[in-house]
Amino acid sequence: ATGFMQERLLCEFLPWGEEGCSVLATTGIVELEYAAIRKSVGLFDAPCRGTILLEGEDCLPFIDRMTTQKLSNMPECESRLAFVIDRKGRIIADIIVAYDNERAIIDCDVTVVKSLLEHLEMYVVADDVHITNTTQEEHRLWLIGPASNTLDVSSNTTFSLPKQFLGLEGVAMSVSPNEAGKVWEKYINQDVRPIGWYALNMARVEECTPVFRIDYDSKNFPHETSCCSSRVRFDKGCYLGQEVVARMESLGQPKQLLVRLEIPSGELPIAGSEIWNKQSEE
Repeated sequence: ATGFMQERLLCEFLPWGEEGCSVLATTGIVELEYAAIRKSVGLFDAPCRGTILLEGEDCLPFIDRMTTQKLSNMPECESRLAFVIDRKGRIIADIIVAYDNERAIIDCDVTVVKSLLEHLEMYVVADDVHITNTTQEEHRLWLIGPASNTLDVSSNTTFSLPKQFLGLEGVAMSVSPNEAGKVWEKYINQDVRPIGWYALNMARVEECTPVFRIDYDSKNFPHETSCCSSRVRFDKGCYLGQEVVARMESLGQPKQLLVRLEIPSGELPIAGSEIWNKQSEE
């Protein structure tokens, strides 16, 4: 649970990004992990997530004008999904923004923390906002499943995982890296099953929920991800890249679009394969 790879029993681990970390793939029986996600609750170690902390009187107005989501009116203890995009409208990061104790917590993929931090710092002018990369001071654990909200998480900094993030109910906990092992054991002793990425990925694909850096990346525009409904507000004020997003919305369908493909039987295609229809048109 500390993020270090310690293989025991039937555990498998996966690399997360070229410069990322290793995540638990499975504890050995994927079917039981999947059942926990669907029927009760599972515990996922998430070193694949990074944290950027925004403090100061202008923290919410600042992050509001840097994202596609409406955040200026966000109440305490709420979390929302948002895209951070550049001037050309391409995605820099897909983030969760949580507001707690007059500070904005940005949760993002650990592989984009550095680039996102540089991007945000570049646009701080006269704002009363202090930006800090706290990834090394905060370790992330997820409780995933319909019973995730029934467990006691009061001793940790927590925020809800928006349903549209993975297509599943969940709670994110931030703990000290030194305490991560103890917190992990606490929930395991309460019969919470540890889960890996194999089972979690199966469930989120079934829910047709795209994930940044897997299904789309920084080459894409928001409209190409099929995620605008949960991450883009078209009734908010100005933000970086808004002109491109508004133009795509008014023109209709983008040139390419991430969609769900259901194959009733037979072998699954290899990732990255070209798909052709019956008339041999790509």
